[in-house]
Amino acid sequence: MSKITTLMWVGVLLLLSLPLVEASSPDRLVITCQGLASQGQEVQFTIHAIDSEGRVIPVNAEEVSVFSSAGEVDLSANTFILSADNSGQMHEINARWRDVAGQAHIDIEPVPFAGWFGGIPQLILASIFILTTMSVPMISSVIKMRKIPVQKRVSIFDDEDFVDA
Repeated sequence: MSKITTLMWVGVLLLLSLPLVEASSPDRLVITCQGLASQGQEVQFTIHAIDSEGRVIPVNAEEVSVFSSAGEVDLSANTFILSADNSGQMHEINARWRDVAGQAHIDIEPVPFAGWFGGIPQLILASIFILTTMSVPMISSVIKMRKIPVQKRVSIFDDEDFVDA
């Protein structure tokens, strides 16, 4: 055998003698999200699996079951979307994939009318609009009332039957 062939076989034998790297099993789930949101807002978050040595394991998001006390959770293109409907502190986001679980917490700030009108600036603008809309008919009816002449009223004291004692 030639020297090159011998070296090649030695390399093959060395590769075969190396221990194979085992497929790592997930140790925990890590949920990455913002820690604060406003009520009525949508919050995006992702979930990753980590093994015991700290390596990231790919997760198929469709296989993960997620629920939260803050609101409903939907999936869109491997990103989870939380509808922050319930205000409060330390709402839990819980996830389970295979036999591994993960948890995160999020605070939801309350917004007047649960965010239907947006934040405080939008609420102030809506209030001004409503007050303006209500006051226009009232002002126009007052102006119309002033244009009507006041009729002479007859007093009960102008009666001739009234006797002064």
